[in-house]
Amino acid sequence: MAFRHEVLHIRRQKQRLIDVPRPKILAHRPMLNQTRPDLNSDYPDKLLAALRAWQTDVAIVDDLTTAPGIPEATVEMLHLLDDSLHVLLPEGHPLADRPYATLRELSEEKWALDTASITYSNVIVKACRDTGFDPVINGHCHGFEVVRALIEAGCSISIIPGLRGRDYVGKLCLKEIRPTIARKIFVAYRRGEKRNPAIAACISELQTVVSSLPSASWLVSADRVVQTLAD
Repeated sequence: MAFRHEVLHIRRQKQRLIDVPRPKILAHRPMLNQTRPDLNSDYPDKLLAALRAWQTDVAIVDDLTTAPGIPEATVEMLHLLDDSLHVLLPEGHPLADRPYATLRELSEEKWALDTASITYSNVIVKACRDTGFDPVINGHCHGFEVVRALIEAGCSISIIPGLRGRDYVGKLCLKEIRPTIARKIFVAYRRGEKRNPAIAACISELQTVVSSLPSASWLVSADRVVQTLAD
């Protein structure tokens, strides 16, 4: 997602976001009412490339789907929250009444993965292999809608971020994974650009949205973690 802002005495800007509740960030926020947000979705690495190229001003990324070792120190990252991955099961699955599931308990299942982000699907496959098995993947899907359809039909299971599961579960069963597989979500912006009023307003409202999420235990103070991609 991307924000394009036009504020008095401030040039037009783009700010891209990913994996945050879109309606909330576009709600009637006093500071953002002075701007005209423009939202687009893209993969984290592409968002960071756009950020470095001055094609966008704010990117929301996580540490699971962002390529490691980016060789630069021009980008600052502010921690917003931690999000745990969950297993998504069809209705009536034998584990549906359990509060959580382990990867080992899922070793005989057939898996559908959203391969639109190869980095994310590789994280899932590696976690399974580290547990001692190779997942049997019967769905390589370019989009979550197909993954969900396979699960609803009882053909597959999958693992998805908790934030996504909050909105898309429907009749499916969303269960915690033990041990926890978590991702850290950051808002990224060019070093020093937080002085820009439009960018500062966007970051402030993101922090407000995060603090309003029901699962407060996920949250870590965004004010105490600031780092560069090079770190």
